Amino acid sequence: MTQDSTTELDRSTWTAYFDRLTQSAPRLDVTIELLGAELGDQIEATSLPLGELAYDAREDVLEIALGGRDRRLPVVLRHRIDAPRAIQALGRGDGLPSAIAIDAADGTRTLLRLVERPELGA
Repeated sequence: MTQDSTTELDRSTWTAYFDRLTQSAPRLDVTIELLGAELGDQIEATSLPLGELAYDAREDVLEIALGGRDRRLPVVLRHRIDAPRAIQALGRGDGLPSAIAIDAADGTRTLLRLVERPELGA
């Protein structure tokens, strides 16, 4: 059994990290939770296929696209996090995170829970 570990991601690695994670998108489902003093804890999406995670350093925005795998599930949600200040990944030891926490400048924390879908026929 591997021990989960939390890693603070260096800002200089965010673009490449999310590009690599997006390459795993066909097999990942994501739940998005928003945590904040003003809005409380809210679930924005539950177990939707990951379409893309992308950090744009020029615009200082992290974009999350869910759905988009096929006609049955077109892109159904786009979530933007403006001015992310810190990103932590909870690793499983196999290279894929089980969760990612993003802290924004406005004090909101976005928690992404990632679950790998089993391959069909496996």
